[in-house]
Amino acid sequence: MTVFASDMDGTFLNDQGGFDEPLVQQLLDQMKTNGDHLVVASSNHYEHLQQLFANVTGPISYVSNNGAHVVNETGQSISQELLPIKLWHEIVRWLTTTYPQAAIIVVTTDQTFSNQPKDSNRLLAARYFYANLQAADLMTIDQPAYKLDVTWPEADVLEYKQAILNQFGDQVEAVMSGMNGIDIMLPGISKLAGIQRLLDNWQLTVDQLVAFGDNDNDYAMLAAAKQGWAMKNAAPNLLTRISQVTPLDNDHGGVQHIIQHLL
Repeated sequence: MTVFASDMDGTFLNDQGGFDEPLVQQLLDQMKTNGDHLVVASSNHYEHLQQLFANVTGPISYVSNNGAHVVNETGQSISQELLPIKLWHEIVRWLTTTYPQAAIIVVTTDQTFSNQPKDSNRLLAARYFYANLQAADLMTIDQPAYKLDVTWPEADVLEYKQAILNQFGDQVEAVMSGMNGIDIMLPGISKLAGIQRLLDNWQLTVDQLVAFGDNDNDYAMLAAAKQGWAMKNAAPNLLTRISQVTPLDNDHGGVQHIIQHLL
């Protein structure tokens, strides 16, 4: 029995945000026959991920919001880890004071809110990932949050990640999620932690895990997996740390090629 876990953007998905649906359906049918699982492991919101797989069926589970929300293949939420309102308000206050250029999205269980104007290009672009995204005064939102999704205009956000961790210490986890972004979550939350919850439910181990990713927030699951594959098109800081690299990039079905071979 094998668990295939894959990041989405830049990994399972091509640059147009899609995948070869007939091929993936064939792979899912074979996984079902074998008793295998596909885990969609992404920084994206659960509802967005569901939409991506609306035209295929099979043993698909979801580790969404970088591990803060885990849903098994029956549609049951088995883990929801939320930032308390007081904590994420404190983080937002500090971010807006320290980095006024930062675009902040607060992801709650039911809604998402942005500090950007409703007609701004940054908010409109983010609606690809968060369909119900609304412009709001974030300090008026009184719901706990899966995560804060923070992006900057500049390309290198490593210094911002370190500044967040320096400021809030062990109160948060901060990971770079691609596209000049950082996700801020509760400590211990990660794609790997979410996958581990599913593995525990299935009474399986990381020795049965094959994982794929292209960015910093994928490193832990790739390093822990029996087979951890960095995409041919992965970020340089991932390619220097993961030795197995897919022969094909995301635009040429790199993940699906490896899964097909292993099945």
